[in-house]
Amino acid sequence: MEKILSLKNDFSEIERLSNAVKDLGEKCRCPGELVDDVVLALEEIVSNIVRHGGESIDNRLIRVEVRTGSEEWTCRVIDEGRPFNPLEFPAPDLDTPFEERDVGGMGIHLVRRSVDGMEYERKCGKNVLIMKKSMSREP
Repeated sequence: MEKILSLKNDFSEIERLSNAVKDLGEKCRCPGELVDDVVLALEEIVSNIVRHGGESIDNRLIRVEVRTGSEEWTCRVIDEGRPFNPLEFPAPDLDTPFEERDVGGMGIHLVRRSVDGMEYERKCGKNVLIMKKSMSREP
């Protein structure tokens, strides 16, 4: 099964994204924990695109493709924002007390913990992020 969404570059689209992924999870009878992980990862990535991708351009869209298979879910997020490779973003220092940490960085950390694999490329002026979540991974 697959779901393809074209989202406006706006935080109001996060709820529509979440509902679509949850609906897909129900239709393919996937475990709730797996669907929750995918929803969290997509919400964080799309939020970062809206927040940090560059000027808010009304007609700029974020394309989200979610495919379910018998072995894994594959999510592809494509945007025209400024180049950003989340694989190169440093992991947060979780040993530092919360009050002393730099602001930001936890969203990418949550994405990394929620999915089993990520790939990134900049292609034709677009960020293309692929995230994979295994159906067989133990919670």
